Amino acid sequence: KDLEKVLYFANPIITSVDTARREEELAMLKDELAADLDGLGQQQAKEIADVEYERDMYAVMACAELSDAEIALVLAKGPDLKSLKAAITAAEKAEGGDDAEALAAARATLDDIVANVGLAAILPGAAEKLVQLRAGDLDFDEEFVVFEDMDLADRIRTIVRDADRDMHDIEEEYTEQKALRQEAFDTFTKLSVKQLIPDEHVYREMHKLYGPQVVDSKERDPGYFRGGMGAEAIQRLLKAIDLEELAEELRVTIREGKGQKRQKAIKRLKVVDAFISSGNKPEWMILDAIPVIPPELRPMVQLDGGRFATSDLNDLYRRLINRNNRLKRLLDLAAPEIIVNNEKRMLQE
Repeated sequence: KDLEKVLYFANPIITSVDTARREEELAMLKDELAADLDGLGQQQAKEIADVEYERDMYAVMACAELSDAEIALVLAKGPDLKSLKAAITAAEKAEGGDDAEALAAARATLDDIVANVGLAAILPGAAEKLVQLRAGDLDFDEEFVVFEDMDLADRIRTIVRDADRDMHDIEEEYTEQKALRQEAFDTFTKLSVKQLIPDEHVYREMHKLYGPQVVDSKERDPGYFRGGMGAEAIQRLLKAIDLEELAEELRVTIREGKGQKRQKAIKRLKVVDAFISSGNKPEWMILDAIPVIPPELRPMVQLDGGRFATSDLNDLYRRLINRNNRLKRLLDLAAPEIIVNNEKRMLQE
């Protein structure tokens, strides 16, 4: 089943690992991981800050012509709105009287309520920018005037809702990126030959960071490991087999092993000895070229009526040639890997 997953491009398999280089440079790679995660965190913070700035500017431009109390009247609800209206009425009455202390107390009460239910309570950054706008330290910008057909309360709610959604998307995106980067590193540190990587996203990230580095179709660095999918990956694994060494290991297992393990080793040794004695190589089981069988050597097929004829393989050869040419074109065009892999799979079939 694992072999089928590799052959049919379902899972990548690791074909070689430079363990010595990995161990030697592991400390440096950990530092790179920490720097990458920190960089992603900084980029996330910057994007969130940009969204918050736009949100605050949208809110400021929506409230530019209103006083703090008028803004609070629009935004407050329920008991807060009732308390605010009572405070406004008390302040207006105090302004008509001669008691300065009562006026100061009424205004202080109103300011406290406005601060708790107004723009400053919902968007402190926008409230600060509104102060700057009124002082002339911030220019009115038409670019940030949105949702003009809505009343102020709906405009603020829509502005806040859209910003919250954008910030949630940013946090989710960067959380996934950081988790993928960490998982790629963790998987890489435990990587071994013939290991299947079930998550293709992790494999792609790991291959990008630690696999062969190719620039302009030329390999600039062999990387720490090699892997792949399809028959090509299996062929690389077969090429790496040392038949003499494997035969000796199997003989040791047969001498020292017991039961099913010993029986399995005996069967494997028969196959290995057959390869050695015949001079065949294991990787030859994967065909790089398809032989064209002469008509006189092609198998016979029985036709309706009992007559026999040689099997016509021309249609099979035609399909092979067409698929192979199509694959070459895709490679020349540098098509996405998923398309190339699909074409390789169909050619294999």
